[in-house]
Amino acid sequence: NLISNGLKIAVAASITYVALKVVDVGMSLWRKRMESAEDAILDSQLFPVLSKSAKVFVVVVAVLVTTQNLGMNVTGLLASLSIGGLAVGLAAQDTLSNLFGAVALFADKPFRVGERIQLDAIDGTVETIGLRSTRIRNLDGHLVTVPNRTMANANLINVSRRPNIKTVMNIGVTYDTPAEKVERAMQIIEDIYRPHPKTSDLIISFNKFESSSLNILVVHWWDSTDFKEYLLQFQKLNLDLKRRFDAEGIS
Repeated sequence: NLISNGLKIAVAASITYVALKVVDVGMSLWRKRMESAEDAILDSQLFPVLSKSAKVFVVVVAVLVTTQNLGMNVTGLLASLSIGGLAVGLAAQDTLSNLFGAVALFADKPFRVGERIQLDAIDGTVETIGLRSTRIRNLDGHLVTVPNRTMANANLINVSRRPNIKTVMNIGVTYDTPAEKVERAMQIIEDIYRPHPKTSDLIISFNKFESSSLNILVVHWWDSTDFKEYLLQFQKLNLDLKRRFDAEGIS
């Protein structure tokens, strides 16, 4: 019996070792396949968790099967594990919810590291996506940590994935401006903004009589998402517009 049990343990250990190596090879091949895909389903940070979970599952199954083959009663052990798992699950509800939130983020990919997102009062760039939380560097330079369960259930705006930058301006000219000069002002705006190579679309309309001005609505679409370049170039356009208004005597 001693020799027989020793052989069973040796065979079980060998099979378990091979199974663990198969898990390593399978996860490695899957990871290479996902990394080569243009839109990976899973993020690379999730693969270590999946690999460890699969290995733990293999070891637990191997121990239970080997114990049963040695003639021991595993029913009581399974009952104990079930009760212990329930207790651990109740004690770690927040941790598990954050973990499942991380899985949802990795699988759905509403954003990636390096992208700018808006979440309630948070507006910043994603630096890391962990298993418990996501870290965002806001526009003031502060690092904000948000639990993954909040990220998974929140209404997110991915600013980085917008196709262009939309600008809405209300340019008010004084009430004593003749209608001809209002038309001239609209033509100057057209001449300044329309020819720029980054102008995707432009709408200009004298749309309101405000309480203290005649309002000209300008809606401009910038054909890029580089915010720094947009600010620099749009500032030049606005200065050109100001100079043209001054030259034409439009207040």
